[in-house]
Amino acid sequence: MELSSILGAACLAALWSAALLVAAAALQDARWLSALARKLRVTAGPLQDGFASVSARVEAGAGPNGQLASLQHEERGRAVDERTGVVRQLSAISRLAGGALRTGSGERIELEAGARVAVWLDEDDLPSPLERQAAAGARGAMRSDSRALRQGDEIFASGELGAVVGGWRLRAGGREPVILSSFDPSRWARARAKGCIGFAIAELLVCLACSALALSRPRFGPLSAAGALLSLGFFLGVTPLGVRLHQACAPPHRRLRVRRAPLTPAAPGEERPQPRSSASNAA
Repeated sequence: MELSSILGAACLAALWSAALLVAAAALQDARWLSALARKLRVTAGPLQDGFASVSARVEAGAGPNGQLASLQHEERGRAVDERTGVVRQLSAISRLAGGALRTGSGERIELEAGARVAVWLDEDDLPSPLERQAAAGARGAMRSDSRALRQGDEIFASGELGAVVGGWRLRAGGREPVILSSFDPSRWARARAKGCIGFAIAELLVCLACSALALSRPRFGPLSAAGALLSLGFFLGVTPLGVRLHQACAPPHRRLRVRRAPLTPAAPGEERPQPRSSASNAA
């Protein structure tokens, strides 16, 4: 067997190893997301002791301004040009202030302050503007961003239900926290699971097409060389794509995002911030 054939076979083996590993990771994510979607499906019928997921309205919140629970992010913002900056979330903390929910059937559900909680909030909002001078500095602008579920909000709640006088109490069960979400968590998990399955199928099909093109005759001809280049691009790109997909499937209360944010208007006579150079970033 010629050396070129041996090298080609080794490259194909490496290509398919990467493709299969990434597909397996995506399918593993799809598996736990599907199980999560089934678990968080809104419970039908009357409430009973045990794990339950309900759709309800926040009737009362023990925190400031009727706050039931909050999600706080520690963030660092840096200016990238004269108008915009980049905000990187460094940590996420969910807190439960306590309060009560009211289901559509009229059942009252109490939540105790300080219980373990995971707050899931919509991610469509834009971050608030960054303070211009701080964002242009070497350390960037450090700040805390807090969002909350408040009295009157329609939410989804999941956890261990127990009967109490006048209604029910929702608690954390075992190692699992109470989940309070501003959107349907079951639908979210189901959509992410479908995305993982679709990605796994698509990337295996792309790998198959690249391999077929690389093995086309004549060997090392124009089509075969094009297939080899496409296979190299696939090999270099599929793992980062798989990592990004895995990060997108993380529970919303744990996900740390990087987003663009506007800068506050410059004061009269204030110097405009200069974008940070690659040298200063390295320093």
